[in-house]
Amino acid sequence: MAEKILPKPNSLMPLSICRSDILPKKDDTMFGNIPIGKVQKGGRKNAVADLRSFLNHRSRHYLYHISAPDLSEFYCSRLSAHLAWGTLSVREVAQSIVKRRSQLSPDEKKSLGRNLTAFGSRLAWRCHFVQKIEDQPEIETHCMHPAFEGLRVNEHNEAHFQAWENIPFNMFTCHVQKAEN
Repeated sequence: MAEKILPKPNSLMPLSICRSDILPKKDDTMFGNIPIGKVQKGGRKNAVADLRSFLNHRSRHYLYHISAPDLSEFYCSRLSAHLAWGTLSVREVAQSIVKRRSQLSPDEKKSLGRNLTAFGSRLAWRCHFVQKIEDQPEIETHCMHPAFEGLRVNEHNEAHFQAWENIPFNMFTCHVQKAEN
């Protein structure tokens, strides 16, 4: 990750024998309903803007809000699509994290530094799982450990589901209260 980022090529060699069907538009019925709310914009300029916005502002509360559905839209990195489509490279993001950390004051290192470290860790785990699925594509449809194959043969048991659904909520809160006493 520390190696030099390669410069943008001046041009790309087109593939002369590549043929494709016409790509459907984003609002084609094959994609289902039109997304409600904001749709993230793609492209290199937006990728760089999203990275800068995250490193300079949105990452300040990353750890506290990343798992909160109502706040994660703002505090998460918003870089997944850019990494998947190649408008940003993992190396570029990793080096940007290191550079941003080096710019922090001692006070910022305590809070913002911790958030950037956590994000860097998630970035590394993303790479790990991308490599895992490349090396073992069967884990998409089979258990990683053979002992667990067949565990969910009966996908849905209505009687078990009803029993679970009818557990009184206060049963759990009472248990927690007793444990605290």
